[in-house]
Amino acid sequence: YTILAALAWSMAVERPFPGTLTTYALVVLVLIYWSAVRMAGQRLNRVQRSNLDLQFANAQLIASLTEKTRVALEAVEAKSRFIASAAHDLRQPVHALSLYADWLRAEPELVLQITPKIVQSTQAVNELFNSLFDLARLDASVVEVNWQRVDLPSLVGELELRYAPLAKEKGLDLRTHVRPGAVRSDPVLLKRLLGNLLSNAIRHTERGGVLLAVRPGEDGWRVEVWDTGVGIAPEHQQAIFQEFYRVAKHHGTEEGFGLGLAIVTRLCGALNHRLSMQSRPGQGTVFRLDMEAFDDGESARGHLDSRY
Repeated sequence: YTILAALAWSMAVERPFPGTLTTYALVVLVLIYWSAVRMAGQRLNRVQRSNLDLQFANAQLIASLTEKTRVALEAVEAKSRFIASAAHDLRQPVHALSLYADWLRAEPELVLQITPKIVQSTQAVNELFNSLFDLARLDASVVEVNWQRVDLPSLVGELELRYAPLAKEKGLDLRTHVRPGAVRSDPVLLKRLLGNLLSNAIRHTERGGVLLAVRPGEDGWRVEVWDTGVGIAPEHQQAIFQEFYRVAKHHGTEEGFGLGLAIVTRLCGALNHRLSMQSRPGQGTVFRLDMEAFDDGESARGHLDSRY
C-alpha cells in the first residue's frame, strides 16, 4: 500500500498524467506483486487454520479415546470383580450341598434333619442364579416394560400379603399406610422393585418393624419403605447399590448376596422412577420411590410396550 501511494503521488502530483511507460510498468508490477502476496497470505492462513483445527480435533479424539479406554478398563475390572464375587457366593451353598449329601449318604437315618438344610442351600443357589439372570437381562436392555395403570392400594395389599409372614417370623410388624391413587408403571417390575426393598428392610431389622407407605409426591405419588433396623453409615450409602457390596460386620448381610439394591437400581432405570434414601446408623432407613401419576386419558390409548 505504501508503494502504491508513493507511485500515485508521483504520477498525480510530481509528474501529472499521462506519465512515462516505466511508471505504468512499475504500477502493474506492484499490483501483481501485491496480489501474489495477498493470495499467498490467504493460502497460508487457510493452511494454518486447517492445521490448528486438525490439532484441536486430534486432541479431542485423544481425550475421547483415553476416556473410553478408562471406562472400558473400569468395566472389565468391575466385571472381573462381579464374576469373582458371584463364584465366591455360589461356592458356599454348593459346598454346603455337597457336605449335606455326604452326611445323608453316611447317615441316612438323619434324613429328617438334613433335608431342610439341603432345601435351604438349594433355595440359596436358585436365588443367586435368579438374581444374576435378572441383572444380566437388565444390563442387556432386553427387559420388556408393559406400561399401564397400577392401582396403589391393590399393589400394597399384594405386597403386604406376601411379606407380612416373613416379618412376623422375625417378630416384626409390617404396617401399611396407603391412599387411593394410581401410577404409570409396569405392575410386575414395580412389584419386584418394592419387594426387594421390603425384603431388604426385613432382613436388616431385628426390633420394631417395617412401614410401607403411599403418599402424594411432588409430581405424582411416592412410595416409602421405612425400617427401624441397623441403618447405613454415610460412607456406605452410595456403595450399597453396587453388585455384591455388603457392609462388613453389618447384621443381615450374611444372609443375602448383595444384589437386591443393584437390581432395584436397574429397575428404577427401566421404569424411569426416581429412588432416594435416608439413613441413620442405629435408627433405621427409609427408601423413597417417586412415580408419575397415571393419566386417565391414557386408558383410551391402550397399553404401550417398550424396551428398556
